[in-house]
Amino acid sequence: HSLIIPKAHFPSLEATPPS
Repeated sequence: HSLIIPKAHFPSLEATPPS
């Protein structure tokens, strides 16, 4: 499990600001 995850796989994370 890599800690660095491509944002392309998680487009929703880009739309969601970090808490």
